[in-house]
Formats: sequence, C-alpha cells, structure tokens
Amino acid sequence: MTPARLRDLKKLCFESFKEYFGEDRRLSHIRYVNLESFRTRLKKKLTRHGTIRTEAWINREIACLHHVFEKAVEWDMMERNPLDRSKTP
Repeated sequence: MTPARLRDLKKLCFESFKEYFGEDRRLSHIRYVNLESFRTRLKKKLTRHGTIRTEAWINREIACLHHVFEKAVEWDMMERNPLDRSKTP
C-alpha cells in the first residue's frame, strides 16, 4: 500500500470512528461489544461510490483502530486493548 493510500485509509478510519462513537468519547470507555457493533455498522455502510464495503476493507479499518488502542495502552491511557479480548488483563 502506498503512503498516500495508507494516509487516506487512516483518515477514513478516524472519520468513521468519530462519526460512530462521537469526538468526546474516551477510548477507555469503549468495550469489545461496542467495537463489534461498529464493525456491523461498517458492513452496512456504503462506500462513497455506493457499493458495499469488502470484508478486507473492514478488516483494514479495524486494524487501524487496533493500532490506536495499542498506542493508548503503551502510553498508559488504557489498561488493555479491547480488541485483544482473548488476552487476560
């Protein structure tokens, strides 16, 4: 993926995330079940071209969010990444 394409992906990812959760919601208040609901919404949301999003694109958006949560854990903003639900705290 080219740097420009990656930049566009991150921008779209954050826009979708803020649209769904709101700009004022703390990352530490987001749980796995909220992220599953977000994923379901992404599956129903059409692209700007009016087509259904592919599973690969949805996975890229979730991977982007996983990275955001990993950084929040690294910077002691959260105890654990909600997308790592299989890991024990």
